This record gives sequence, structure tokens and C-alpha cells, in this order.
Amino acid sequence: MPYGVETYSQQQATGLFRETWLRVLPRLDAASLWLAPSTGGPHLRVPCPHSCGWAEKYAQRTRVELAGRGLARVSAVCLHHGPYAATITPADGGYLDLATLYRNMVKELTALAEADVLQVMVKGTDWMPGSILVDGALQAVGLTRGQLPARLFCPMIVAETGAKLSKSLIRSGEAALPAGAEP
Repeated sequence: MPYGVETYSQQQATGLFRETWLRVLPRLDAASLWLAPSTGGPHLRVPCPHSCGWAEKYAQRTRVELAGRGLARVSAVCLHHGPYAATITPADGGYLDLATLYRNMVKELTALAEADVLQVMVKGTDWMPGSILVDGALQAVGLTRGQLPARLFCPMIVAETGAKLSKSLIRSGEAALPAGAEP
């Protein structure tokens, strides 16, 4: 069976992902309690356009506003370069660093837009609680229970240290592993 794998960095740069993000933006308030139960608002970061690439972890000074049809403006403050803004369109506007639950909601909505493809989300069992929140957010923005994506939960694969193998430091070989363990 043919399949595809892409990183979030690749996916967030696609027109379909950005169109989906822009389409859900006016309804984000309805999903906020599901996506950010402790803060009431999901975080979005767009890194500083200067070479530093800095972005606030919790996006306290980051603001997003619709700036027209298919257009949003994100303003933020870099500790090194001061205020900056990015205009997000389906084709451009900088890296969209969405908080985890927010990112997963947009990823799943994007996948569901491909009508001729059977979409099955494969996730580790650690994602079971998060999937309940994503389902609530998907329903808050207009999906019915019958439209929610199918999910397959698999056991997590961990290194000898207990770290998930999906973590970037392990993949890059930079994690401190026990003697004799391979990355």
C-alpha cells in the first residue's frame, strides 16, 4: 500500500496546511478551551525574521489577526531585534510553530481535506489523552463525530533511557545514551 511520511516543517509550509490554518482561525475561540485548557488560548509562534530565529516559548506578546481573505498578520517581539510582524498567506509568511494540540488539530483537518485518501492517524499510546482534546477542538470548529479521523494507537518505542525514539536528539545521535546503546 502506498504511503507518505513528511515532517511538520514540510507540512506547515504547504498551501493546504496554511489554507486550513487560515480557514480555522476565525473559529479558533470555540476550540481554545480544548487546545489550551490551562491558558485558554493556543500558542502560535513565528520566529524572528532576522538570523537569530528567536520566538517566545509561550507567545505572551504574540498576536494574530485576520488581515483579509486568506491572509493573517502575526506580530511578536524578539528580545534581540524588537517588534516584528509576518504576513501569513497560503504560499508564504514564515514558519508556523503551533503548540502541540493546535498543530495536531490543523494537521488532522488538513489530512481530512484530501477526499480520495483514507486517512488513518498513527499515534503512540501517549497520545490517547491528547486525542480526546483534539477531537473536542475538531467538533468545536464544526466537525461531527462521524467526520473525526480514524486513529491507530501503537505502543511507544523507547530507548534504554526511556526516551521516546521520536525525539530529535535521539534521531540526530546527540542524546546521551548508555554505553553500547545505538542511536
